[in-house]
Amino acid sequence: MRTDILPEHLRAIIAEMCKRVGANAKIIDVKKENWFMKYEWTQEEEEDFRVWLGKFLVKNKYIGKGTYRGIDWGYYEAGKFVENYGWKISDW
Repeated sequence: MRTDILPEHLRAIIAEMCKRVGANAKIIDVKKENWFMKYEWTQEEEEDFRVWLGKFLVKNKYIGKGTYRGIDWGYYEAGKFVENYGWKISDW
């Protein structure tokens, strides 16, 4: 299993995030502080991305298949990324 996300995979993840909110991934500067606070998505959009990312992590062998405390391992690990770098949740 890999321990660091490869740059091309990170670009694919950011591109998918941007696609979901209509942002241009080519202008997002992830080196800037709080870059992820620029856009918003709904809780449903975030959930859908989390499922996508979980499958992406398993497919690219960042994590194995299985569960962690009864939760799909990919979904669990994707949640860590989303909680730290996901877009803001839009106001209800």
